Amino acid sequence: MLVTPVKNATAQNTTTVGFLCADGMPLDQLALGLEYLKLAGQLSGDEEYSVVLLSIHGGDITTSCGMGVSTNPIGRDGADFHVLVLLGGLQSTSEHKRLRARTVRGHLRVGAIVIAVDRAVFALAETKVLNGLTASVSADLALAFQEQFPDVQSTREDSFKAGRIWTASAGFSFLSLLSGMVARQLSQSKLNELNRNFLTYRPTLSCGCTLKPDGLESGDTGNEAVDKAIHYFRTHMEEPLPLSDVAKKIGVSLRQLERHFRSATGLSPKAYYIYERMEQAKMMVHATNISLQEIALATGFGSYATLSYRYKKTFQVTPVQERRQRAQRENFYYVGQNNRCAGNPQEFVL
Repeated sequence: MLVTPVKNATAQNTTTVGFLCADGMPLDQLALGLEYLKLAGQLSGDEEYSVVLLSIHGGDITTSCGMGVSTNPIGRDGADFHVLVLLGGLQSTSEHKRLRARTVRGHLRVGAIVIAVDRAVFALAETKVLNGLTASVSADLALAFQEQFPDVQSTREDSFKAGRIWTASAGFSFLSLLSGMVARQLSQSKLNELNRNFLTYRPTLSCGCTLKPDGLESGDTGNEAVDKAIHYFRTHMEEPLPLSDVAKKIGVSLRQLERHFRSATGLSPKAYYIYERMEQAKMMVHATNISLQEIALATGFGSYATLSYRYKKTFQVTPVQERRQRAQRENFYYVGQNNRCAGNPQEFVL
């Protein structure tokens, strides 16, 4: 199945991206990647992204939600793309492991970028290309990963780049890697515009906040009034609603809303609303290159000073410190790396 997200009549370059899919992959991660690259192509005047959905033998892949996705088999030469993205693949046969390893190693030999998202880091580690390196692994998988792959250093950072091997612990972290992939083809203003379109994407964040209200990740607390309020919170980040308006929208009094929240989450509605906005800010600081002032505005804090104060109070570091630490970790792994795609007449540098 060939997917060309956008045909840009003025495009001078084409970046080829292969999504190597396996049974059980989250459909939202694939959709996220396709939509991001589609919009990136539309915003770029020089670049288009040609995408192919792959599996080891081709045919239909069953996603985690039970939907079938048609795929092409992997190529015989083992290296067809500038970027190879692994999705799913926690369970696989010995033949699948062998063919996947050949494909991954073939792409790395010619200078391609290889990305593994969420559980696909297990499939990538099985190829042994991560031995002696560091990979991003979500908290719920870290222990199993360390036991199975003692030669790989795991980190709970949302995403990590070890040379041309990039890993993301969850779907939102995948945005950080996609942003890095297209950054050279877009101006900073267009990159910011691109990333702003994905601010409402909310998978589980691998490293949580210091607070842990019940029902945070899914918004399903078992209390209908609270769940409706959380929905309003999450869809009104940039311009937070007065709590009295939220209560009116869901048909309860402000006092009743207070009682419902404390019973279901242990927090007041105000504290929960701030919590949601802080979690969104943390995702954006980690996974995008949007300016910190824009993050402050997008999460309803009005100014960077206000965001910085609340951020440090919640996470013990400021957004500036957080980004500086991330940059230092990534730059360490880029020393001496050559990201040119060998054997291609068109230079491809990410």
